[in-house]
Amino acid sequence: MATKAAAPFRLDGALNDARWVSAVRMSDFTDATTRSNGRSQTSVAVFYDDVNLYVAFWCKQTVPITSLQATNNIGFGTDDYVGVGIDPSGNADRAYYFEITPAGTRFQQASENARYMPQWQGAANVAQGTWTAMMTIPLDAMRLPSSAVQTWRVNFVRFVARDVEKLTWGYNGQMDTGGFPSLADARYWPAARDLRIARRSFHPRPSVALYALGSGGEGRREFVTPAGSSFKANPRAMGVDLTYPLTPTMSFVGALSPDFSNVDADQLTITPQVFQRNLTEYRPFFAQGASFVNNSATALGINEPPNLTFYSPAIGTFDRGFKVEGTYGKYQSLGILEARGTNDITGEPFDDIAFGFKHVLPSRTFGYWTNGAIANHAGDHDATMELGVQARDLRTGWVGALFHERETGTLITDPAQAISTYGFIDHQGPTHEGLLAFRDIGPLYNPVDGFTLISDIRGPGFSYSLFGAGPAHSPIKDGNVYVFCDRYLDRSGAVHKADAGINAFADLKSPFSISFGTTQTELRSYDGNFQTGYPFYHNPRNQRFDVTYAGLTYKPNSPEPVNLQYSWGPFGDYYLQQVSSNMTRPLGTRYTLSLEYDGTREHLYSGPANGQWLRRASFGWSIDRNSTLSIALRDISGTGGFADPGTNLSASFHRVFNSGDELYLGYGTPAAIQTVNRYLVKYVFKRD
Repeated sequence: MATKAAAPFRLDGALNDARWVSAVRMSDFTDATTRSNGRSQTSVAVFYDDVNLYVAFWCKQTVPITSLQATNNIGFGTDDYVGVGIDPSGNADRAYYFEITPAGTRFQQASENARYMPQWQGAANVAQGTWTAMMTIPLDAMRLPSSAVQTWRVNFVRFVARDVEKLTWGYNGQMDTGGFPSLADARYWPAARDLRIARRSFHPRPSVALYALGSGGEGRREFVTPAGSSFKANPRAMGVDLTYPLTPTMSFVGALSPDFSNVDADQLTITPQVFQRNLTEYRPFFAQGASFVNNSATALGINEPPNLTFYSPAIGTFDRGFKVEGTYGKYQSLGILEARGTNDITGEPFDDIAFGFKHVLPSRTFGYWTNGAIANHAGDHDATMELGVQARDLRTGWVGALFHERETGTLITDPAQAISTYGFIDHQGPTHEGLLAFRDIGPLYNPVDGFTLISDIRGPGFSYSLFGAGPAHSPIKDGNVYVFCDRYLDRSGAVHKADAGINAFADLKSPFSISFGTTQTELRSYDGNFQTGYPFYHNPRNQRFDVTYAGLTYKPNSPEPVNLQYSWGPFGDYYLQQVSSNMTRPLGTRYTLSLEYDGTREHLYSGPANGQWLRRASFGWSIDRNSTLSIALRDISGTGGFADPGTNLSASFHRVFNSGDELYLGYGTPAAIQTVNRYLVKYVFKRD
């Protein structure tokens, strides 16, 4: 699969080096959507030495090439691209993807870090009816094991945007076609054996990132947490992030006086909520190595987000953080972190710890793990630990797992009611997946640093999905149908939560995709609390929260999609109607305009109707390969809904220099409800 190179390759997108001409090429790509041979001819060759991995692609193309993105790591998945997936661990614990477009724009992802940004090179060349690409990936951009002879799992992918063609070289019917390309599929990738690399060549080096920040404006002391709450604090002028490799695959990470004002994200919604939202973590300290801390081999929620013993958005601004994360031995991973700071709202100190350990075989046929969190908040102590085991039969497709969590601490008055147990059996096939589960969550189980959607439930859940390509002469290219149901009782013996629903999606051979479905939900509250009524269960009340929806997308997986969705149904005390629409439009090769228009209408069963409207507009300018400018405007009006009314304007400029240093210029923050009159200049010095 990979040949040891006697001499380095010069970066050349046209692949003029004679060694590429005579190299052994791999082809036979499969369309992951239609599960048939790929229509677009693709071949790839790989060389390596003690410093770099060299990958070359030859791509024939009968449809026009889509290649509009001009800045690295901006707009992934809208252009044509080719990519290589590498799993040096062999068990998907350290999997990486590197992709490049016909314009030479580069992207990458890593299972160990949501903000993975290594230094690597790529070039591409476009000719009539074909394009070629070359990647030069330093070995020290990945965490390689220390052995001199190694076995990796490797895959190659290609995406053709015009026909939404998802090609994969290593194909298995159980791969995740919806999340293409998926790092979780690394366990299915073919093995590249007998890779001989000098040990000294890929020892990782320590790295330091020192930032200096200046800010101005009357809102310079206003900040927003990942959960959306705002607070006032003096801005930090300087801080440092440190990564020190303990072994080739494990590192110590430290953050002193960290600042995340340049990575705020707009996660605001006007959609009414019954339970807390599961937010995306964007802060680099928590994003790096997150999979080693939140390490459940299978974190499942039937039509809802999974419960987590550690949920980092629950931790506000912290003053310092330390972490050890990575893998060791053949099959083990470890993550331990400590974060200390002051609660943004109450001003009380906290000192929290989270940890995870996992042992999983390379085939993922067997694994066991533990993880947990310890929260120390102004005299209150809360500790949660999870133990889990999973087994998988690759021949038959059967999977089984059992999780058990226990919470203790000063907030727990009855330890027997602060326990959570979850088990399931699942069957996976090339065109179906069925799951039968049982969940038992005590009424007092709700970890301070965790995420628990609802407590005080006990009962079964079921889901079944069918997916695959449409018949040869049908208008459907690919589709899936998903049905689910659950019925949970609380400790009083009453039905606390019951759901049933069906969702269907079809990607058509025309430039449209359609979706529709319904979810029927009954919830029981006590004294207005949906979480639990334990121990007295006073004033019970059953309410319906049903949603039926229909959606239409024009040009999905393209640089210019248009999405429309309408939903309706009873929502507690009122009848709710919602509409959402958004579109993205390239303006030439360097500018992008995105628009969103959402609305809610709440018809109270006893009282007047109200509602909200949300309007978003964002403009992006890809100045060059390493520089971007973005402007975002959001306006929310009306009453009801989920968000406070307000208008927010924010802007940012980001430049990555050849040295790896970064410059940020910003106005306001996209996460705030109202415009924050704050100007920001931040420079990050990076040194290895």
